[in-house]
Amino acid sequence: MSVGPFFSVVMASHLGPYQGAARNRPEKFRRAVDSFLEQTFMDAELRIVADGCFDTCDIVAKYYAGSARIHLTAIEKQRLWNGSVRNSGIASSKGTWILYLDSDDFFGADHLQRIKQGLHPEPPNGWAYFDDLYWNKDAEEFRVRRCEIDKFGCHGTANLVHRRDLDVWWPQDDRRVGYAHDKHFVDELKKKGAGAYIPASRYFVCHDVKKGRAEGQRGMVNLNAFDV
Repeated sequence: MSVGPFFSVVMASHLGPYQGAARNRPEKFRRAVDSFLEQTFMDAELRIVADGCFDTCDIVAKYYAGSARIHLTAIEKQRLWNGSVRNSGIASSKGTWILYLDSDDFFGADHLQRIKQGLHPEPPNGWAYFDDLYWNKDAEEFRVRRCEIDKFGCHGTANLVHRRDLDVWWPQDDRRVGYAHDKHFVDELKKKGAGAYIPASRYFVCHDVKKGRAEGQRGMVNLNAFDV
């Protein structure tokens, strides 16, 4: 019987324009994929879901078709914040543990290795959360941001890792947008029990989270001009 990889990394990708989209998305998409391929811990697959995006499919075909660790699923364009995009990645994944990579962020080279170490011993309820590094535009540097899993707006998709067999899925209704989208998913994880805290990761959030926070508390985040 074949055994899947330790990690499945799910990446939703739409490189066209939308409200709050980062700049230079095709270049940042490649940066994100390359950061996965450069991991020191290699027992992992990347599940890219092209959200109605031909550009994503073209880039994968041109630059990554030879990689056995990269898998592409193409679906019809979904509404912004519709969880069916990430759910498609979860459904097709083969890994024991699921985590996420936004197409405009990137992993430090030892990110997956750090998360692997943090999962030993295995969290009793099958999920964990961890800190990230965010871009501080004023200081022009990345700074550590503590993940506060019980505080609205202080955790996101990128701060989570969970077992695939927990059978937890992202919301697909129009009411849960912005941080509410992430909160709903965390609430579903919490139904399985408390998550474990992993103190160190190397996930780089490439926008200034503080400047997006005020609008983010109302559900949406405008990241224009704050991304790097």
